[in-house]
Amino acid sequence: MILNQEQNAQRQASPQARCVADDRRKVLGWALRLTGNLQDAEDLTQDVMVRSITRGATVDHQAYDAWLYRVTRNLFVDGYRRRQRVRFEAMPEDADHLLRDERTPESEIVDRVLEPGVAEALLTMSEEYRTALVLRHVYDLTYEEIAGRTDVPAGTVRSRIHRGRRHLRTDVATSQAYVLAA
Repeated sequence: MILNQEQNAQRQASPQARCVADDRRKVLGWALRLTGNLQDAEDLTQDVMVRSITRGATVDHQAYDAWLYRVTRNLFVDGYRRRQRVRFEAMPEDADHLLRDERTPESEIVDRVLEPGVAEALLTMSEEYRTALVLRHVYDLTYEEIAGRTDVPAGTVRSRIHRGRRHLRTDVATSQAYVLAA
């Protein structure tokens, strides 16, 4: 009974809908052979059908099946390559210390490029001064380039760099005096 209703619905469907249904069955068969998994085959079929609907009108009618198979195969290969690139590995048992590290990429760069006392002083100052100083002295940007990246006028960049340098001088001098006194 249900099968007869489905067959009647297919007969009453437009010719375009019947073609899409026929193409879907072909593609699903090819995709199932390629993937070996029904769920992956259905996903691949959906991607192929989207491509077929959006670009299929430009293909020669006589070569349509070959084009459809080529699209199915190419999308399968692309997906296979994408899955090969993304590999997940289990973390070692003693990796808890890696997760607790609160260091930022900025602080890593600052530590590698600058003297230890200067790096510590940079990390204690406000973000505005630190950003201006790092962009100027670590990345060697001009005042105008820094202004463009931070969306502030060049005069503000100059004053932030000046104040940041002054802050560095006092902090580094204080830390060196502390080290010498100890």
